[in-house]
Formats: sequence, structure tokens, C-alpha cells
Amino acid sequence: MKFMKWIVILCIWFCPIYAVDIKKEGLVPTYKPYEVGVMLLFVPYNPTVIAVGDRIADVASSFANAKDRANIYGFTADPDDFEKLTHFGRQLPNLKPCFGLLNERKDGSRLFYSTMAHDIPDEFYYHFSGSLLKPTDARRPFLFGQSYQIPTFNFLAFCKAQKINKIHVIHLDCGGNELKILKSIQEYLKEGIVVFLKTYHQEIRKGISQFQQVHEFMTNQGYELFSHYIYDDVIGDALYVKSKYVSAVFRSKEF
Repeated sequence: MKFMKWIVILCIWFCPIYAVDIKKEGLVPTYKPYEVGVMLLFVPYNPTVIAVGDRIADVASSFANAKDRANIYGFTADPDDFEKLTHFGRQLPNLKPCFGLLNERKDGSRLFYSTMAHDIPDEFYYHFSGSLLKPTDARRPFLFGQSYQIPTFNFLAFCKAQKINKIHVIHLDCGGNELKILKSIQEYLKEGIVVFLKTYHQEIRKGISQFQQVHEFMTNQGYELFSHYIYDDVIGDALYVKSKYVSAVFRSKEF
């Protein structure tokens, strides 16, 4: 157990500080938003992973490569990202790509507001996701990208239809709709292990969920904030881990 703790710590490697203003919170604050390898240390050899967003192909393929017995479901609203995800899916049979988004509503079709490229350093970390929520912040014109209809699927109904009993890792990058989605799948959070999601700290979209609301909800579900990175007081990346797994790794008597 003590050896495992040091593996977790070493997996979070140090990087130079970025050009954007970064605040770090959580149990293990570093300069890197997250490491797939760290999350995988908490999950079994055959985890179920669901990733939802508009740029999730790389994350989904990383899980699929690392755990060949995993079941990875990737939902993306971006056509280019879906093409990339489909390409990975041909090489990785445990990766199942799908165009569209999982959300808390009934199956159907909804308007998706994409974002445009923006001139900010380290765009991979400072990425503003597209969303089903309409952008309202005129100070950030890159939020007002092309809008188009996409298929949407009820998260809970999808899991039931696929006979998914447990979701070990949930990755949500849904443009501010994360809290509503999480509330709709509370029964899966009870037995979950890792939740990685985008956080928001300003009202840049209509009806967006703010971080404090998300944090209170996740804490009540028995999760701890493992790491949190906030960029320019606007958006962030939060990694939550079920408390009992954090305790098993970091709080035993040998540590």
C-alpha cells in the first residue's frame, strides 16, 4: 500500500507554469491538470469509462490503450473529434464511439453551440467547450461559434439499455451542464470511483452550473476534490475521487 501511494505521487509530474493564470486546489496540487495514469491507479483492470464532450477522443483512447479489458464509451458533439474517435475505435475494440451527447433529458435532438479557436497559450488546458447552453459573455467572442443540431441521449436510459451496472470513471466536458447530468445519474455515483469534469467560475452561458454548486453536490455524494486547476478565474479542471479510495491510498497508518 505504501508503494502504491508513492506511485500515485510520482505519476503527477511537475511542469513549468503556463502563460495563463493558474490556481491550484485539492489534495494533490501540481502544475498539470490531470494524468490518466493517476486515475487508472484507482480503478480495476476492467473499468467502465464514459467520456462526454466535444474533444474527448484523446482521453478516451488513452483509457482504451491503458486498459485493454475496459469498456470505453465516448460521446462527442464535434464532427472532427468524432472522426478521430472513430479512427481510434477501429484500432481499439474496447472503445465505442458515438456522435452526440449524453445529458439529463429525453432522447432527441438539440441545438449545440460550438466554440471557435482562440488565441490563448496552452489551448489544450484552456479549452472552452461547446455546449447545449447558449453563450452570453460578449467579452469572449470565441464562445459564439457555429450552432447545429446534434443527437442527444438520456444518460441514465443509455446505461440501463447497455446493462451497465457500474461506471468507474466519468469524464464530463459539457460546457456548464455537468451538474444537471450528475444529478440525473446519482445511483451510479454511489458506486463510482473517479469523476473528472470541467468547472466554471463565471456566468459565460445561460443556466451554467458554477463550481461551488458542483463541489457541494460531489462532496455530498462522498467524493473528495483530488485536484483542481482554475484558469484566469473562468474555467477549470476538477478531479474527484471517492473518499474511501483516497483514504485507502493516502490515509493508512503506514503513510
